[in-house]
Amino acid sequence: VVVDPQTGHLMWIADAYVKTTLFPESYQLDSDSTSYMRNAVKAVIDAKTCGITLYAMDLNEPITAAWNAIYPNLLTPFSQMPMYLREHLRYPEDLFSAQTEAYSLIHVPVNRPDILYNGSDRFQVTQEQINNQNQPTQAYYVEATLPGDSAPSFVLLQTFSPAVSGGGSQANNMTAWLAAECDYTTTNHPKLIAVRLNNADNVL
Repeated sequence: VVVDPQTGHLMWIADAYVKTTLFPESYQLDSDSTSYMRNAVKAVIDAKTCGITLYAMDLNEPITAAWNAIYPNLLTPFSQMPMYLREHLRYPEDLFSAQTEAYSLIHVPVNRPDILYNGSDRFQVTQEQINNQNQPTQAYYVEATLPGDSAPSFVLLQTFSPAVSGGGSQANNMTAWLAAECDYTTTNHPKLIAVRLNNADNVL
């Protein structure tokens, strides 16, 4: 929720997505076989008037473009979103969760297809133990100084540990992390930053 500085109204911001299971030759999510997903819209709802504005992140994205052609004037270009709203946008958690699942398998160097296919260097989302049960950790919004930056920024962060492969045993030391920038003031597609840790380091 964000306060409109001119009217004082509370403005709720929600993420909306387009997705399909029909994108060819693509990784499919374990949960629902999604093979293509985009954060297509930032929906802004005025809590007082109930007015809704759907800001399209990219009108050239194929599924978004199809909806926009069917329902003209339904979508508003992201460039028209007021800056006070853009300053408070966050990278969408559902999209990031899907990206971390895919990244855990396909992060290997492009010149090493053997590693990709034999699965010897796969990651898994870091596990945590709750009530004596292991479960994947949730990504968190944090302030962190990213590689190459001199000041901290607001990011969505997920950590990885080595996945079990072959007859190996599970290790829960951190082997990599992935961060999503949340700055929408200059772009409608913030970057993902991946950092691979040295295998000789033991980060718990």
